[in-house]
Amino acid sequence: MKTVAVLMVTMLTLIGFAYGDGTNVSSQIGYTIQYPDNGGWTAGIAYHKDNVETETIMEHAVLYNNDGACITVDVWKSHPKLDLKYWLALMENRLKLEKTFAEEIRTSVENLPAMRYTFLADNVQAFNSQMTFFKNSDKVFRVGYLEKDLGRANEVYRQMVQTFSFAAVGQEMGPLSKEKGGSRVYSCGGQNDDCKCNMDNPYPCCDNGGNCTWWAWESACCNWGIGLPSPWRHAKYWATDLASHGYHVSQSPSAGTIACRDTGTYGHVAWVLQVSGSQVKVSEMNCCDGCNSGVREHWYEASYFSGGFISR
Repeated sequence: MKTVAVLMVTMLTLIGFAYGDGTNVSSQIGYTIQYPDNGGWTAGIAYHKDNVETETIMEHAVLYNNDGACITVDVWKSHPKLDLKYWLALMENRLKLEKTFAEEIRTSVENLPAMRYTFLADNVQAFNSQMTFFKNSDKVFRVGYLEKDLGRANEVYRQMVQTFSFAAVGQEMGPLSKEKGGSRVYSCGGQNDDCKCNMDNPYPCCDNGGNCTWWAWESACCNWGIGLPSPWRHAKYWATDLASHGYHVSQSPSAGTIACRDTGTYGHVAWVLQVSGSQVKVSEMNCCDGCNSGVREHWYEASYFSGGFISR
């Protein structure tokens, strides 16, 4: 169910760590963010592409620590004449911003205006998360925090947001060799997260020994050799989230794609093995009381996957 957002205006105060006591890191795309010197934090660029279509993510950076916290900075190419509120209004349906809570903020370091959203996952399939959006000229910046560490870095995240700047004055981030941030589980339903891509599987395993998102993410890692980027939300959001990262979404099924059902409370995702007429054979897991553990192969009508079929 879509909840009603509560809008507030507030000025953030410095919490989590003292401004100036951390490390400033920058991107050549034009921003700086600060993270604390303690806690084993690492930062890097997981994805960068200069030539992208408007309203597509052109860079994905990750900051993580040894405790499982994962904070990301995504940068969209946008139209320079759109202000942030209008951009969010245009993108709300596309990004499926079914927020639990929303507020206007101003950072206390540079007094930058921003919008912060809070999302409650309500289920073991995904994670509570926060997103803070900034806009500068033809770029929109999203600083996101997925509470894979059960919220222990919440104050650090809010302090990072406060330090955000449109000037690239810190140490330039290099490529991220392996995106971490703490997978909740290494194994799910008899399968191990052993495939080589640029990060660990970010999804949990449900009590029944399965999770469609865990297995679809792992299948993409094994077959495409890349870790699907954040935000790692419920299955029903995958098509819109990955389209923002430049992935292709088609209503025509093909083998070697991710099938996405974008209806229902959580939706469903699966790896397509075979197409025959109007049907698709998928490899999938499920997360529900009474569902079998592990991976199964199953035939569906292609129309069941109303969100489409995702490919690189």
